[in-house]
Amino acid sequence: MAEFGNHSGSWDGFANRVTGVLYGTCIAYSPASDGVLNSISVHSKAGSGTINIRLALYDASDGTFVGATVEQNIDTTVAWHTLNADGTINVYAAKSYIFAIEQSGNHYIDYNAHANHDKYKFETYGGTWPSPVTWTDNTSYANAAIYADYTPAASASATPSASPSATPSA
Repeated sequence: MAEFGNHSGSWDGFANRVTGVLYGTCIAYSPASDGVLNSISVHSKAGSGTINIRLALYDASDGTFVGATVEQNIDTTVAWHTLNADGTINVYAAKSYIFAIEQSGNHYIDYNAHANHDKYKFETYGGTWPSPVTWTDNTSYANAAIYADYTPAASASATPSASPSATPSA
């Protein structure tokens, strides 16, 4: 397993994200190697009661939707919420990705202050993920506490070792 994203563990506070808005991270992240996405985790809590969240990856170069997680219900407990990938989603070291966050109610996400603006797009919760997405810079500089876990592809240079076969002698 390997990871890419923002999970430094030293947070500057919570950024409140509301329903009807798709949020994107301040910066793009790249995996160290090609692989298959297992899950995306976000360090957050519901503003009150319970809400549903979905997470996704977008290609940073052109805004193309790459893939998403299954939906998960969260409550007001601050925690790393890990959402499994919805199907097989390939990630590539040569590409950079924007993490997207969608929620059905007030969602407080831990963040680090960053020099770049985070992004948003008005979007109805639970619908089809837009592709391509056209982001608008937000007024905040909150880089969300979010990261992906993936399984690196098998090394192309690895060669299987020959093992002796048990052949009966005549």
